[in-house]
Amino acid sequence: TVSGEHLTWFKSILRYGKQNSDIKHIFVQAHLPIIQPVRIVNSSGQFFDSAQESDFWKIMNWYGVDVYFAGDVHSNTATKSSYNGSNLVQVVTRGNAINNFLTVDI
Repeated sequence: TVSGEHLTWFKSILRYGKQNSDIKHIFVQAHLPIIQPVRIVNSSGQFFDSAQESDFWKIMNWYGVDVYFAGDVHSNTATKSSYNGSNLVQVVTRGNAINNFLTVDI
């Protein structure tokens, strides 16, 4: 869970990104997936507390985050936010015993 001072700091960073015309895209990266379901391979299947109802997810939608990158589940899944008017996509990527890289074309 992201709350308190951490959430306040996070909002300030996203606010800056949204207001700065030089910033074309906003990406956020964390360990745990938020939107479910995702593919799970040899993983605990741990998810972010409160999922899409978390303040963290709501704030990313509000401030126009483009992509939220996560891992933990050792498989690949991409899911679009269900919030009305949001273009936020959660991209969960693998990274277990196999080296891999993710390329995203914008």
